[in-house]
Amino acid sequence: MTVVDRRAGRVLTAARAAGQRHRTAMTIAGSVVAAAVLAYVLAGRRDEFATALASASIGVLAAAAALQVVALLARSEAWHRCIEAAGGTVDRRVLYRASSMGYVGSLLNAQLGVAARIGALTALTLLLRRERTGTGGAVSVAQSEVMLSHLAGEIAAEVLQRQGHARSDEPVHDAPWGLFPAEGEDKWVAVTVRDTTDWQALCGVIGRADLAADDALNTPAGRDADRARIDEAVRAWTSARTATAAMELLQKAGVPAGAVLHAGEVPNFGYYTERRAFREELHPHAAEPFMMENVQIHSDRVADPPLGQAPLLGEQTREIAAELLGLSDAEIDELIERGVLEMPQEVTAAQR
Repeated sequence: MTVVDRRAGRVLTAARAAGQRHRTAMTIAGSVVAAAVLAYVLAGRRDEFATALASASIGVLAAAAALQVVALLARSEAWHRCIEAAGGTVDRRVLYRASSMGYVGSLLNAQLGVAARIGALTALTLLLRRERTGTGGAVSVAQSEVMLSHLAGEIAAEVLQRQGHARSDEPVHDAPWGLFPAEGEDKWVAVTVRDTTDWQALCGVIGRADLAADDALNTPAGRDADRARIDEAVRAWTSARTATAAMELLQKAGVPAGAVLHAGEVPNFGYYTERRAFREELHPHAAEPFMMENVQIHSDRVADPPLGQAPLLGEQTREIAAELLGLSDAEIDELIERGVLEMPQEVTAAQR
């Protein structure tokens, strides 16, 4: 172990210990920093902010603040559910703080989060390459390039128009195209008509010969102009049957359609059960079995690989430190005692 490693370990341990001892102070400091960031962001728009604040009632401001808190809670709970589904465990309070800081970051720059994710993925890619080849690398992420990929269609259209190409009058999406309510609470079905053939087939399924015979609706532009009437007709039909039944009838006629499934409905959906896409798994920190993604490719001649619970956080710390870093048992024990390395209590007691 080098001197630099020891110094870095001491700094990390001291910072972690200070954070644990002064959680309240750290929370207050974080709130102050967040407030300072907001003040910095709004400094250049003082007049706009003052006008907007004066034009809103106290009730509206209170409702906006409450809705923002609800949004943060919903976001952190969604993260918590995803982590649990992957076999991990994490405190909800930690996720709420991360969600809050993510929101502050988006105020500074709306593309910051996307660029950070791309940067993390490229860093992981380099770590995998180092593990396989022994060669590392450097990550360089241009934030503008990351966001350009999200606007490829719009940028291409703008370039073509500047070169003299005329913009098409055809609608981006045909009609109907969207989500429609199905029978039951919060049940939906997606319906997408691609062309006039789909349109005629749709009219036949929903029993609207009058719409099929309307010449004004036999072109994408005509259907787009009368989208509200078409959506109402489809809505009346889908709301009288289950999402799955509507989907199957439309698909049978060749119209693209899909039932919207809640997360709890996905594992038991026929398409996924036939392909054994999910499995139940146990975890030491979970009170009951939970559903996880299964191996996505199955073979008649190759057995599925053995699967088990996700490892606990730090479960292989001792093996990694010994086999990959070449540390002795004494060095590992010292680093664990100082808090540089961590292991779950259950594993620590069993391995000592």
